[in-house]
Amino acid sequence: MQKLSSKFAFLLLLLWWQVAPAEDLATVYGLALKNDAELKIAESNYLAAVQALPLASSQRKPQISFDANGSRRESAST
Repeated sequence: MQKLSSKFAFLLLLLWWQVAPAEDLATVYGLALKNDAELKIAESNYLAAVQALPLASSQRKPQISFDANGSRRESAST
């Protein structure tokens, strides 16, 4: 009986192996990189630093401002 159940288990394993999707190492590695939380955090921090760089360097550039005022006075002629 023990020999029959081990053969049956082996047969099931062999059938599962043929049905299971075949993925190569590059695909598995790519999925691991895509779903790695620490890698996503590091990427977010990097992108935030890249976006903050132009803002930080703008402080060294000259600041230009323009202001204009106008008024008009009408007087009644008598």
